[in-house]
Amino acid sequence: MTWKTWKTWMTATAAAVAALAVGCGDNSQITGARVKGTVKYKGKVVTGGEIIFASPADPNKSQSGRIEGDGTFDVPNVPVGDLVVQVDTEMAKYDVPGFTPPGPRGAGGGGGGEANQNPYLKDAPPPSKPPMKFMPIDKKYAKADTTTLKMTVQKGTNEKDFELD
Repeated sequence: MTWKTWKTWMTATAAAVAALAVGCGDNSQITGARVKGTVKYKGKVVTGGEIIFASPADPNKSQSGRIEGDGTFDVPNVPVGDLVVQVDTEMAKYDVPGFTPPGPRGAGGGGGGEANQNPYLKDAPPPSKPPMKFMPIDKKYAKADTTTLKMTVQKGTNEKDFELD
């Protein structure tokens, strides 16, 4: 490769990287809206999964968050306006209990024996919420075109509990 070819290639590469960096900034979503609440299915707390808030007009405007083991969620930077809400519990199947500190709820609910202890977490406080546990729910709630859940989100903190049937 000649110097001129290499220089042209490097200039083009630098321009492409700069364009990507600017483009990535355009996708950031700081909305000033947060949604907090609890999810229940047939009267029972949903023990883990993901909740997704999406604009039906623009599917690129969405935000998701974790449903904790106690059924609570707290999702920042949710799009403002009328949204469809999806609930998917499949991810709870893959929650890795070994990442929680040892003890009564750590290491998969184990007793904190030596084999289960992570040395990096030995001084970590115990988790404030129970670990995720898979709970099967009607799959209609996981898809934007079949969910019956809706919400109007405004700037600031919005509180909403979802009761799925």
